[in-house]
Amino acid sequence: MTTEALAVPGENVAPDVAASASVGSAIGTEEVSTGLALGWSSGATCSSLAINVVGILLLPFMTSRLGMAAATAGAIISLNKFLGIGFDPLFGFLSDRTRTSLGRRRPYLLLGSVLIAVSLVALFLPPELSSPSFAMIYFGIALTIFGAGYAAFRVPYLTMSAEMTTSSYVRARMISFKVVAISLGSLLGLSLAPGLVDHFGSDRASYGKAAIVLAACSLAAGLICFISTRRARFALRIEHSRSSLLANLRSLLANAPLAAIVGSKFIVAVGITFQFSCVAYFVTLVTHQRVAVVSLYFLIQTVISVVTQPFWLGLVRSRGKRLTFCLASLIYVVGNLGWLGVAATGSTPLLVVTALVVGVAGGGTQLTIEAMLPDVMSLDAARTGLRREGVIAALFSVAEKLSSGIAIVMLGGFLSLAGFIHSTHDVAQPASARDAIVLSISVIPSLAVLISCLLIYRWGLRDPRVSESLRSEPLP
Repeated sequence: MTTEALAVPGENVAPDVAASASVGSAIGTEEVSTGLALGWSSGATCSSLAINVVGILLLPFMTSRLGMAAATAGAIISLNKFLGIGFDPLFGFLSDRTRTSLGRRRPYLLLGSVLIAVSLVALFLPPELSSPSFAMIYFGIALTIFGAGYAAFRVPYLTMSAEMTTSSYVRARMISFKVVAISLGSLLGLSLAPGLVDHFGSDRASYGKAAIVLAACSLAAGLICFISTRRARFALRIEHSRSSLLANLRSLLANAPLAAIVGSKFIVAVGITFQFSCVAYFVTLVTHQRVAVVSLYFLIQTVISVVTQPFWLGLVRSRGKRLTFCLASLIYVVGNLGWLGVAATGSTPLLVVTALVVGVAGGGTQLTIEAMLPDVMSLDAARTGLRREGVIAALFSVAEKLSSGIAIVMLGGFLSLAGFIHSTHDVAQPASARDAIVLSISVIPSLAVLISCLLIYRWGLRDPRVSESLRSEPLP
């Protein structure tokens, strides 16, 4: 078991004093100022912007501007996602054992911010690729750097809310800022990114110019997080758990609500990756509209998901998180029917309605999954007497990465089997390829969310005492 104490970077805490501190009582009620919460939450904008830019632009860039086969490009991206999973435990291990005047986690915020920015530019501003082999090596290296930077930033960042305060209410308040910051990063990555490409001319060079702007935005957000948390509290690990990683995983798998949430995260992320990766294809190749329409879609979707948060919070209070998630899932399925109508008519107003409905539902599913995760962490602590938030968060992160990697492979293979024509410019696609794009953006994500809804409804956390325990949750 691990005992933790809170300290400020640069200050020393004697182990005997730290170990005897009643963490969760006096220390646990300390507030995190609004300025600190806002500054810390900007880190979510850094990582969200970067991952969304790569998710929405990289596959179309590699296939439609560099002329790579969809299956080959998808395989390169997915392979590096799988290999990058190893970075999560690596940087978690290193940050746990780092001792500097900047704290344990903050040096990695700085390192990760820089690596993310450099790799974004490298991905979209490549040299002339003389052969397919050279292209695979180049993108393999660039994606490896991106994966290392993303893990170096995100894994230590995820631990900070738990270390900056032991008050569950204050942590929840911090996460509310984080949700808005994630939406801002998504807005920049999913809406601004395609708009910049369109603004710069939609050719190969335009992707590189857009990447420079987006990398600067991501770096700025990461640096704001790094600077703003310079006086934040952090936890000193006094004692290490003697349980092996395998033993921890076995006991975690016995937590059915945790398994349901991680499984739902995995399945939903597969569907969302299919949908996000196909929006640009759908707009340009199915409805034959300008790529700027992609920006309009994601702008509407992101704004409405933020605006409707009070509505979903009210439902969570009155109906609970499990039922609210299921309701949001059903609304998401209804919204996805709009894609079928847009494909048949090419109607921009119908696309706007689709964005509105999908955005409303997305706001609900994101809120409820984020809100259920601390509950299962609390349940695990109550059952085992161990504080393993980091291990649980790592499982969540691994599920996210595995799902997106698998989804890209599946999507690339599906499009190739459907006869998708890869080219260095937009070309007319056969009907089979257009149908595959429509299925990938509407039917497949809907099925994924419905399966997740069944998991949460059947095995999701039902015990209301867990919610009550979050009000005051001392360390064992």
